[in-house]
Amino acid sequence: LTAMLAAQIISSSIVGTATDASGAVVPGASVTAVNSSTGITRNTVADNSGAYSFPQLAPGNYRVEVTAQGFKRYEVSEVVLPVGQTVRVDARL
Repeated sequence: LTAMLAAQIISSSIVGTATDASGAVVPGASVTAVNSSTGITRNTVADNSGAYSFPQLAPGNYRVEVTAQGFKRYEVSEVVLPVGQTVRVDARL
């Protein structure tokens, strides 16, 4: 029974890239994903190629915020994350 329950765990992901107005990547940008229903917050930092990811999120609606020193804050609300899907949210700071 435990194996059957583990097989039914389905998570979703948000991925993206942080760039500036010219399209250059912004490594080290701080990225936050907030589940709009539960208020649960996850944080990460963009890697050297500006990429970030939030694996294993619960499906639902999210707000994604991206900040970096010297740049205007990027925010998008109502990111719908379906069951078992990966949604791309690219941030142009």
